[in-house]
Amino acid sequence: MNEREWLKTNLAICALCGRCKKDCPTYLAEHNESRSPRGRMLLLYEAALKEELIDQALIERVYSCLVCGACEGICPSGVDVLKAILIGRAYLKGHDRKGRLLRRLMAAGTKRPILSYRLLSVFKDLLNPLLVKKGLIHRGLELDMPPLQTVDTVFSPEGRRKGRVVLFTGCSVRFLYPYLGQSFISVMNSLGFEVVLQRKEYCCGAPLLGLGMIKETERLAQRNLESFERLKADAIVSLCPTCVTVTGGIYRRLFGDALEMMVFDDFIKDLIGEKQKAGLDSSVFYHPPCHMKNYRGCDSAIGLIELSGMVLRGQSEGCCGHAGTYSLRFKERSLQMLQKRVSEFESSEADVLVTSCPGCMFQLSKMIDHPRVIHTVEIVEEMLEIKGKETD
Repeated sequence: MNEREWLKTNLAICALCGRCKKDCPTYLAEHNESRSPRGRMLLLYEAALKEELIDQALIERVYSCLVCGACEGICPSGVDVLKAILIGRAYLKGHDRKGRLLRRLMAAGTKRPILSYRLLSVFKDLLNPLLVKKGLIHRGLELDMPPLQTVDTVFSPEGRRKGRVVLFTGCSVRFLYPYLGQSFISVMNSLGFEVVLQRKEYCCGAPLLGLGMIKETERLAQRNLESFERLKADAIVSLCPTCVTVTGGIYRRLFGDALEMMVFDDFIKDLIGEKQKAGLDSSVFYHPPCHMKNYRGCDSAIGLIELSGMVLRGQSEGCCGHAGTYSLRFKERSLQMLQKRVSEFESSEADVLVTSCPGCMFQLSKMIDHPRVIHTVEIVEEMLEIKGKETD
């Protein structure tokens, strides 16, 4: 069944009840029916019935979805809204003039990530000021740090090995924040676990999916599934909830197979337990990533913050506005969402902002000094360092 026929068949059952609008961030921000899940489903259904209705305005409304999962599992008629959005974008992408350049850039970046990163590194002095000025990256972002896999691929603990984990770095940790991967290695080694990296790791495909490039994502999915099947480990862990969501549920829904991967927060909570409780002297504001709270229905980060001894002074009330390529395509709306999250953080008067997603870190650091935006793995690393000193 091609994309058009899938949309005709699966969207015909939508009863237009509107339950999916209740928590939709774009609808709540704009109160525009065409930027709600129900509105997008209706637009896609009509476009599938009559292709001549497709224009750039319709395309922009479908692509304005954050794919955040706020409407996940709500539809009483059983419409898979996420799948419909992704297939709908694939159906529309041939008509999408605005996204052509972005698709070429993303296709090249995911096909040759090392080469693309090296080019960025070479021209960083020229590009960085321009990208910061345009609000596309944050100040202090280092584009010349060596990716983790160029340092080593196996990191063994001192003493007896209790287990072995594979770190799926993802593009953000691999290229933008390799220090987060180093923190993960430090944490796992201190707990007696050997950490393995794949020297040739493939992107999960999230940026391509957001642009309607399902066939290109399927090729990446196949490579990831084949390469990780060969590895023997107790678990595959990622510091990025988006990578876990895509390689898990979204792979399964689109391609029929998935990687069994865990978010770091979930994996680590059972390993450290109450015995590792530490008295970190800071107050924090927590930003829960959309792909953590909406697709999984639970969030272990709060428990980690409580174990750390840090004082929790509030949580974000919505999406940071990153949403992958959304922040590039809808820059103004993305920054409006970001400003709301920044205002919440500033009102809390917390020392630092904690999140579990490197993508959210990237977005939040555009308006908050990057050293004040930290990942949960950094909290755990500091906790274990304190406990280690106490036992010396």
